[in-house]
Amino acid sequence: MNKNKRASLRKEFLESYKAKDYLASIDNLENILKLYSEEEKETIEYCTDVYNLAYIQQMLGKFSLSINYYKKLLKILDKKEYDVNNKEDIERIDFIVSIENCLGVCYGKSSIKQTFSINCFERALNLTKKYLMHKDLKDKDLYTERFLSTLHNIGSSYYDIGQYEDAIYYFLEELSNRSNQGNIERVDNLNYLGYCYEKLKKYDDAIGYFKQALDIIKVLFSLTSEEYIANVYYIASVYSKMGDYDKAIKNYEIACNLLEQKVDKKHPYVAEAFSKLSDNYLKADRAQDALDIQLKSLNIVKETVGEKHMFYASALKRTGDIYYILGNYEKALFYYETENSIKEEIIGIYNEEFVNSLLNLINVYVKTNKKDKEEEAKNKLLKMVDFDLPKKSYEKALLVLCKIYITNDLAKELYDIYENYKYVNDTDSFDDMIKKAKDIEEDIIEKNKTLDDIYEEEEEIDELEDFREDIFDGIKNLFDGIKEEIDKIERKQKKEENKQDNDEEKEDNI
Repeated sequence: MNKNKRASLRKEFLESYKAKDYLASIDNLENILKLYSEEEKETIEYCTDVYNLAYIQQMLGKFSLSINYYKKLLKILDKKEYDVNNKEDIERIDFIVSIENCLGVCYGKSSIKQTFSINCFERALNLTKKYLMHKDLKDKDLYTERFLSTLHNIGSSYYDIGQYEDAIYYFLEELSNRSNQGNIERVDNLNYLGYCYEKLKKYDDAIGYFKQALDIIKVLFSLTSEEYIANVYYIASVYSKMGDYDKAIKNYEIACNLLEQKVDKKHPYVAEAFSKLSDNYLKADRAQDALDIQLKSLNIVKETVGEKHMFYASALKRTGDIYYILGNYEKALFYYETENSIKEEIIGIYNEEFVNSLLNLINVYVKTNKKDKEEEAKNKLLKMVDFDLPKKSYEKALLVLCKIYITNDLAKELYDIYENYKYVNDTDSFDDMIKKAKDIEEDIIEKNKTLDDIYEEEEEIDELEDFREDIFDGIKNLFDGIKEEIDKIERKQKKEENKQDNDEEKEDNI
């Protein structure tokens, strides 16, 4: 009776799952689990239902819950010995490998015990190598995919914790075992090798792998596909880091043109691509070209996100920086003032973002001889010692302010600054402050034409998000089998019921 109820609830579960009504899916699965007797809680049928529940929770980001379910399943399924000639044992091992991979993903994405993910993947890999890679196995192709996915997940985990040499080892093993020369999984594999070599600053190797991936993408997709544009973008980024700005510009131009075809020309993605192109024009000492492209980017940002947005404020600063490099301080001042007022309104004044913006303004006020505005901005900064700005941040801001005045031969201002400086560092003498100010690294006074210090960290963050957004994509095939597993249970159950009916029929005939 309970088997029939479970079968009915599973149909409801599949319907809610297809409709992406995951809360209803969880209710269905929890109700199914209540229908098992204690004796049935050792069966594959029960484990499959728990597995599906764990996966739905994982999809919803409830990793701690999923981890508990997966660990429970491993305790039920684990055996001391397995027979490779026994079909049920092989299916059990395959199930354990899937669970270990899922558990690894959950550990990798949860905020605690992230390093445990590698242990899970390595257990999955060892089981796969020991039991699932035999040439005589019927489903060898399926198990080979398990093997490749697990290698990819270990490599991704090492990449995630910054152990790039270890990641390369597993990604290369994955690549050497891929017989199919032209599928999206191979592209993913090659790209991750590119990311690792880029992180190790082995740029020629990175370019090589990105180009191999690009050759496959050309066959699989159109030239305006997201995959093609992304790889051109990666290649441009690496050329930029190599210092080969002409090749970087060429590839960024291709990426920009394709993006304009792919999405609306007035799109933040296009604006960001233009900004990267602009940065590389600067690096190639083509400041006027950089300005022309950056102004296009600025207009797109203004039309898409509006004027009361940090993205727009950042675009204003980039535009002001280029005018500053060109020596047009009045124009630079216009963009810096607009940026500063937006930041004050959006994030307030007691943070480093606003303080750097204010220092930028003070520097240009000095250069344009705007005494009143300079005094007003300086006083705003000096008063911050009494408020919420961290002492270390305030000390650094005062040292940059000192450097501005030292660079512009305004020595008398330094004594006023020292009176405030003593609030946060009462052990330094006036001369100590001056020495520290001269040595401090900043990008406000002498802006380098490459603007590396300004944008390098921002670029790293952007690319890291792109690279890691689907870092465990290699495991995606593991979850496509939910319906297949349920169908398998239903078929087995039907077979048992038919056998029982036949037995009863025989008894009646006797």
